[in-house]
Amino acid sequence: MVEVRRATEGVWRAWIYMVEWPLVAIVAIWIWHRYRTEGSVTQGLVERWKERVAQYAAAAQGDPDEAKEPTQAHLDLDPDPELEAWQSYVADVARRQPPGGPPDVAPPNSR
Repeated sequence: MVEVRRATEGVWRAWIYMVEWPLVAIVAIWIWHRYRTEGSVTQGLVERWKERVAQYAAAAQGDPDEAKEPTQAHLDLDPDPELEAWQSYVADVARRQPPGGPPDVAPPNSR
């Protein structure tokens, strides 16, 4: 209410605050709603994005029937060799140095 009064008095920054804070509140409520309904803020976006990519890929190949309904085959991605290499590296590090323990540190040189 303070910003409304200030805006009506002619303070130009108050107009910005009158628009900014309701937008921030709307975004916060939207994030809260997404987290409550989908369990994650980004999970629903990722699923919708994959569906859209599958639709565009089917439309680019010229099959209008598949462009309307993406199948699981469209959503499956080819295995990424770099991702697999990273996952094997992380598994190897976790095997050699289990999490939660002290790091392997070479003893200092004693003279």
